[in-house]
Amino acid sequence: MLSLFRTNQFIANIFLIFYAAIFRLSAFLVPPQALSDTGGVMADWVFQWIDPLTFSGTLTAFFLVVFQGVLVNIILVRHRMASELSLLPGMFYVFLASSMSEFLYLSPVLLATTFYLLALYEMFDTYKKYTAAGQIFNIGLGIGVASLFYPSMVAFLLLAVVGLRILRAFKFKEQLILTCGFVAPYFLSFVWFFFTDQYQYFIETQVINGFSFMNYAENFNDWIFYVKVGFFAILTLFLLANFNRFMLKRNIEIQKDISVLYFGGLFAFLSFFIQANVGLDHFFLAVPSLGILLSFAFLNLSRPMAEAIHLLLLFGVLILQYHTWWLG
Repeated sequence: MLSLFRTNQFIANIFLIFYAAIFRLSAFLVPPQALSDTGGVMADWVFQWIDPLTFSGTLTAFFLVVFQGVLVNIILVRHRMASELSLLPGMFYVFLASSMSEFLYLSPVLLATTFYLLALYEMFDTYKKYTAAGQIFNIGLGIGVASLFYPSMVAFLLLAVVGLRILRAFKFKEQLILTCGFVAPYFLSFVWFFFTDQYQYFIETQVINGFSFMNYAENFNDWIFYVKVGFFAILTLFLLANFNRFMLKRNIEIQKDISVLYFGGLFAFLSFFIQANVGLDHFFLAVPSLGILLSFAFLNLSRPMAEAIHLLLLFGVLILQYHTWWLG
């Protein structure tokens, strides 16, 4: 199956639809459990039009993940970050983005991740550019909009600062531009809610109810919970152990890009501590970094070994997704 994605032909991204269908079919067959209410004002607005637990909501989530996978491939091919030009990064993004039942439905964190990926696209594009005011503003704008969907995305503003310092000489003027980009969607949103006499709703939803310290919503007595957390913990430790290997024989630009991805995973973890009513869907914030880095690991394996491990992971995830069928 991996051979389908070992190409840099853009048209081959169509296979992401069929690959995503393998994992996300269970969203249409297995009744969803209650999803955590963690969204900001933009998520509330979207959910007024699309119910996340209906067929249309699940279908929207399906195509949004496929779009994100294509965007990941565009980023990786544009910057030649992988040792081999292929569509495997997008494939593994879709794999991890579909690996938990909590990821299969339209959620605030899924919507927010779209704008985070767009911010990453702009961030990697700033390397060695003498003037990058437009890209830097767009980075702040993307993270600002993302945080209006999922409040703890504000932590990724620090990722933007760290990332831009890694990629370029981040001047004070550019820091102001980044801040302006981040503040712009908040300012425009607040003006709208103020003039529609809903500013209290904006403050309560986006600030008061959006943030809390170590406020978890999950049932820690469920062994499935520990399996899911364990999977992501082991994957994270494995990728951390491979940091030096991923950096080996790469040029300076790619090494810096990979460093930004690792910091992205770090800030995804740190944002756990400030998000209110945080659930397992919060792990989705780490999927862009983990998915890309996991593809690097598979590119370092022999093809037969990579296929075998991928099939084991595929069957493991499918068994977990349909656990309500065989556990009753």
